[in-house]
Amino acid sequence: MRSFQGAVLFVDMLGFSALTRGRLKLTESEYMPWKIKPGGKFPHQLLAAQILLAFRKALMRTGRRFKAVKLAQLSDCAFLWSEDICAVTDAGRFLMHEAIEAGLLCRGGLAFGDVHEPNKIDHSIGAFIVGDAVTRAATYETMGKGMRIFTDSDTASEILFKRPHESFQALINPLVGETVDEWLWYSPEPILELSRDRLTLRPAIEKLVSCHTMLRYSPRFAWNAASPEGCRQLACSIVAISDAMQKLSQGYGEYEFTVEHLSSAMQTRKDSIRERVHKQFSEELLGLAMYRDRKKTRG
Repeated sequence: MRSFQGAVLFVDMLGFSALTRGRLKLTESEYMPWKIKPGGKFPHQLLAAQILLAFRKALMRTGRRFKAVKLAQLSDCAFLWSEDICAVTDAGRFLMHEAIEAGLLCRGGLAFGDVHEPNKIDHSIGAFIVGDAVTRAATYETMGKGMRIFTDSDTASEILFKRPHESFQALINPLVGETVDEWLWYSPEPILELSRDRLTLRPAIEKLVSCHTMLRYSPRFAWNAASPEGCRQLACSIVAISDAMQKLSQGYGEYEFTVEHLSSAMQTRKDSIRERVHKQFSEELLGLAMYRDRKKTRG
């Protein structure tokens, strides 16, 4: 076995168990975005297979992009790990964006610590790791709602030492009083701290707004919204990303939502609406961000 200090990201698909166990009442509206015929045999299992395939493709793209990071898929979840914590954060951010664009709702846990892996791996049956960081990453994944990545203060400090512009926030569970840190993987601030010209702002804002509009309007997430728990997971995801949009506007925008409102409101999931809102929000937010920067320069 090879032992080292490294970073581990655990990513899990939300709602997948309910889907495979047939606990969701799905209709044509939920199946068709994934090209599944609702009248066939075992349509929910075929939908699950399509989702796993999309997840696998996102992982493969991540692996090709980040050579320093190792990956292992275990059905509807995956581990990413490396001695290079910056490589894991870059790969994690990339994977989460890829997942959203593919219509995959997932959540993660991130930890830095002891990792143990075999010296030789039979890749035909997949890689595996053990260690304190592995256990903690899997535990942290369960400590919140929505398409977010949870971690601890020690891991956050390790990342901030090397990446001072990364964004974290502490969250307190009111039921038990425990504190967990959220790594704001969707925040554009790490990019914008390096450059804030229009050429840098536009793609960063487009990517952030795409997270919002995909989760809120894409038909690919319709099956997630078919249950109260799925609606809540989507709502928590949208609220977190919308808060980042509001912060980028320096309070001038109107992008704040509540989980209660989004959970109770029935969203019309159409790509035409998603594209229209995406264009509107992107232009608005770009204008507000540029206005904020002009005010700072004059001040």
